[in-house]
Amino acid sequence: LANRTSPFEIMEVRREIEPALARLSALRATPSDIDQLKRLAERGGATDNSQDYERWDSAFHARIAESARNDLFLCVFQLIQAVRVEQKWTGLRAKVFNAELRDILVGHHIHIVDAIAERDPDRADEAMRNHLKEVSRITGT
Repeated sequence: LANRTSPFEIMEVRREIEPALARLSALRATPSDIDQLKRLAERGGATDNSQDYERWDSAFHARIAESARNDLFLCVFQLIQAVRVEQKWTGLRAKVFNAELRDILVGHHIHIVDAIAERDPDRADEAMRNHLKEVSRITGT
């Protein structure tokens, strides 16, 4: 699948799936999930290289998928993540990674967490959608 999938296709699917996951997370996340999301966003903000940022970013998005409490959505998300790894996705963002970009993306993560914590599914959906649009713009996907 990874050989037949482009970074553009990955982002196209992510822009559809992940806002729905954020929406469900706003409705279903436990207080522990929300605490973990906050910590993951903070960890991403404390990194100074793209490799560490990618690790925390992936964990952040995975935690949202898990907190949506829908096994089929989670499996789809995990498939997307596996294809991203095979596609060497990290190289796209590594080329443009810097502290300013990290701060922008972490700011998006904080907005997403805030919407989830406030149990606002519409805002969580919109925050994730805006985040992924920016990632697409940055990576050219």
